[in-house]
Amino acid sequence: MLRNKLIRFFILFSIIFSLLSVTAYADMGPKPSVNVSFKSANEDKFYVTLLSKEKGQGPWYIPEKDESIVDESYSNFDIEEYGIKKELWDIFSSFKDKDGYYLLPFIAECTDSFRWGYYPPESFKVLIYFPKSDLFAVSKIYERYAFDSYFEIDFKTMTKIDDNTSESSKDVYLIDCEPVSNYDYKTEAKAFISRILLTLLIEIGIAFIFGILNKRSFILLLSVNTVTQIFLNTALNIKSYYNGEGFTYYRYFVLLEGLILIFEAVCYVLALPKCTEKSTRKKAIAYAIIANSASLLSGLLFSKVLNSIL
Repeated sequence: MLRNKLIRFFILFSIIFSLLSVTAYADMGPKPSVNVSFKSANEDKFYVTLLSKEKGQGPWYIPEKDESIVDESYSNFDIEEYGIKKELWDIFSSFKDKDGYYLLPFIAECTDSFRWGYYPPESFKVLIYFPKSDLFAVSKIYERYAFDSYFEIDFKTMTKIDDNTSESSKDVYLIDCEPVSNYDYKTEAKAFISRILLTLLIEIGIAFIFGILNKRSFILLLSVNTVTQIFLNTALNIKSYYNGEGFTYYRYFVLLEGLILIFEAVCYVLALPKCTEKSTRKKAIAYAIIANSASLLSGLLFSKVLNSIL
């Protein structure tokens, strides 16, 4: 009987894992981003880009002329194909960064915020052009620090650079670009407590059905689940913060739940028979498998719901 339950569980587990592990093609799933907000702007509209340490980043690159290529279409770079007017591109191209950072064909018109959400540079400078004042503002070198990296620029920090290397006659100002924490500790704390309560509710309910619930087993379940939930949620939050959510996130979730299943099964096999005479080792293993399977499925189904509610 127990053997059949184990076989059915592993078949179900394999199906779920396979579905979550399907390779995403055509750039499916979330992508990292760089987000910049602006304060104290003197102009209603300005243009922003990120100068990149690398010559190319994803689809953003400038084809260089190669004399060995017969088809000259490769070297005919049409900036308007990227949705950028040639006049604006010529203005930005006149700026030559002293640290050798490259201008890529991604320029956005902004008022209070800027977002590069598709293959943004890892190492970058923020370059801004103010059309009314006809001047540039450039930041120091910054790095993406998380899957979604947030920065803030206060234009009150602008200071003029006298020895700029721009080929144009435009003035260049230096700006501070401060990293901003995008981790919502309050919401995550609520979600963490909610997930623990949900897991305990499910596993205690299953323990009641198994007939193994008493005061001692309740303390055991509470202790083990608190430890495993702290481990699970800490690992998932780190994963989400640095790598985002998507197919790999849920595959990671399933793998962690598998490790937790093994850990809890060992704990219950060793401790549950000592807590209640109604529990045997086989019953403890069966309980661990069914309880964790229910927790895993509920976590997959309700994780987004919990986050949206909180």
